[in-house]
Amino acid sequence: MQKPAQYTRKVTRGDTIIVYSKSFNVTEKGLRNAQAYEKNVSTKQVKGEKLNCKIDKKDKTIIVFTPNNFPLPHFKIIGTTSLSRVKGTYSNTGAFYKGFGDIIQEIAESISNLKELNIDYTKDAETTIRKYRKNRFLTISEKDYNYMHGLFQTEKKLSSDNSKVEIIKYLQQRIPDIEVEQKKSKEIVSKDFKNLIFHEVLNDLNKKQVKDLLFQLYDQYYDVIDSKIELFKETDTYKLDYIINEYEKNLKEHSSDETTWQLFFEENFSIINPSYKYVIREVDTIFNDLDIEADKRPIDFIVVDIYNSIELIEIKTPSAPVISSNKDRNNYYLVHNCTKACTQLEKYLLCFERNHEEVEKLVKRKISKKYGLRQKDINLLTTKPKAKLIIGKLEPITKKKSRHQDFLLQRHSFKNIELITYDEILKSLKEIKRELDSRKKK
Repeated sequence: MQKPAQYTRKVTRGDTIIVYSKSFNVTEKGLRNAQAYEKNVSTKQVKGEKLNCKIDKKDKTIIVFTPNNFPLPHFKIIGTTSLSRVKGTYSNTGAFYKGFGDIIQEIAESISNLKELNIDYTKDAETTIRKYRKNRFLTISEKDYNYMHGLFQTEKKLSSDNSKVEIIKYLQQRIPDIEVEQKKSKEIVSKDFKNLIFHEVLNDLNKKQVKDLLFQLYDQYYDVIDSKIELFKETDTYKLDYIINEYEKNLKEHSSDETTWQLFFEENFSIINPSYKYVIREVDTIFNDLDIEADKRPIDFIVVDIYNSIELIEIKTPSAPVISSNKDRNNYYLVHNCTKACTQLEKYLLCFERNHEEVEKLVKRKISKKYGLRQKDINLLTTKPKAKLIIGKLEPITKKKSRHQDFLLQRHSFKNIELITYDEILKSLKEIKRELDSRKKK
């Protein structure tokens, strides 16, 4: 005799669709009863049926009710009303497939005091584990969920243990708090798995998404300067090529646009100077809290290097003049906007040193908010901070020897401020690229 088959029925209540299921014998009578059951739209629950899910069309959420052995009574799908969109689940009930569902269950069981599991299909969703008092709330983004399902589909061809180990390993990279006892996976990496990485991760991304993914990996996993240099040695230098190309393009098209350069440096400071590990752009609230010229525009960036030292950075445009075109008392001199910016930086440096304890709290708060770190895990050295002014170009200055010499003397006249030009940064990037290219050939 054949095993009973499961049939579903849907009940609509306003914006909500409720899905029930019930098993029927595969007999002539059983099939007649199953057909009648599927047409039943009564809100009254039928004896022996099971509540599977509730689809809220207004809120775009699906609540899927789980078996008794699952650690949560239900999980929630956010941002969609289509069960067929959720991989690894049955499109009529929302229940997980066996095997993949066992892995999800094991992950849920591994998180103590887990109160909520969400699969988030909204744009820009991120995989996170939120803590409130003793309870934890796990959200898995669509991208990570689909990747985990892809790992299951490919690695299960080697063994079910392989698929579980690889999924848990991947999720632990996203959320280190998850602790699951793992068996060592087989050393073999399937051809299908390699194809999955290529097709699922790369082919579906546009040029900007590929760039952002690469930069994110670079920043997240290579936070020590030596590691970054080694990474460059082992891989193509297309990341550096990209930055150089964008830099040269901006020099041509946005030479006088300060906003463009602020955005460019915010995105690429950690590549231009690999010693920078934290970059904070919106620093006005820090100066407001210190009550230093709160009504005026503050500096552009506060950065923290790998030695935990703070540096203030002010940005002017490549077209901004640096040194005078004419002599005064037989000397060329730094123009007013340049000296004004340096004086402003000196004032902020003095303020930071006098209020270094308060500065440390304010900067830690900014870093914690931007990078998702605990403030107690952030180390800072707020005494004797330094500053940098990025302004103008050196090339026009070098055309006249005496003017160039006067500039070299005056650029070092400020004790804790480094004055650097845009073409010097470009030259430095190109020299790094040449060095890396030469090492690759060896």
